[in-house]
Amino acid sequence: MPHRNHLSPPVFPYPWASDWGEDPYGLWQAFTYQNVRHAFRWIQPGSFMMGSPENEKGRWSSYEDLHHVTISQGFWLAETTVTQALWRAIMADNPDPSGFKGENRPVEQISWQDAHAFIGKLNQLHPELKVRLPWEAEWEYACRAGTQTPFNFEGELTLDKVNYRGTDIPHPTNQNNYLNCNATHLHKAYSEYRQSIQK
Repeated sequence: MPHRNHLSPPVFPYPWASDWGEDPYGLWQAFTYQNVRHAFRWIQPGSFMMGSPENEKGRWSSYEDLHHVTISQGFWLAETTVTQALWRAIMADNPDPSGFKGENRPVEQISWQDAHAFIGKLNQLHPELKVRLPWEAEWEYACRAGTQTPFNFEGELTLDKVNYRGTDIPHPTNQNNYLNCNATHLHKAYSEYRQSIQK
């Protein structure tokens, strides 16, 4: 597809894409490795207010000052967290550490270093992908998806909207696409595990 406008990716689809398209959420493309498919969403450039106001309930005041951020270049972001199936396909010599097993469940119980080891191995296998973790501003921009409320949906956190458990007992992870997505079709923007970002 030729370059359409300044909000579009410079190339679409990329040569590595196994399938691609456009739907009400925007452009998407996926790669397939050893019969495991992983899809990405195009996040258009734009501006947003990052952080939270001082009177927001649950605010972490130490580093959440509200400030204007411009994302000058669009980027591709996986629409789900890395699945256990993808982890095993890429990290053949490193067993899946997840406690709650399932092909389409997110890989969990990994460190930031483990995440970078996975990315390094994936880029070795498919250098044309140029995979990296998102920067914090990119992650918040994509998760907010145009909203300015504490979450990208109305109301409080509940288990029918977000897979979390507010106790010390872990709640079994759901399938990556089990719960509703946000306006950019990202699943599990909020979950029971910390998400890794670029440092």
